[in-house]
Amino acid sequence: MFEQYIGMSLYEALGLAGVAFYLGSYAALQFDFIDAKGFAYPALNFLAASFVLLSLLENYNFPSLLIQISWIAISLYGISKLLLAKSHTDQQTKVA
Repeated sequence: MFEQYIGMSLYEALGLAGVAFYLGSYAALQFDFIDAKGFAYPALNFLAASFVLLSLLENYNFPSLLIQISWIAISLYGISKLLLAKSHTDQQTKVA
């Protein structure tokens, strides 16, 4: 049904969205629209890798599977590091 409207499968559309997120986040970083140490960059990379990973349900590719899982793991590490730092800062603010 999805293919009738846009001429590609849902998985292919998700893969293309993932590519757009990868390129968009990297371009935003290079043009100083976002900070590499901020939340946006790892969050966008997590979304990109997740979408490309979902696209592999249709066209499986083992090397791509490995890179997407690695990218997701690294992005989740970065996000959790930021959230822990924010939590630590919030706790210190409450104490002070």
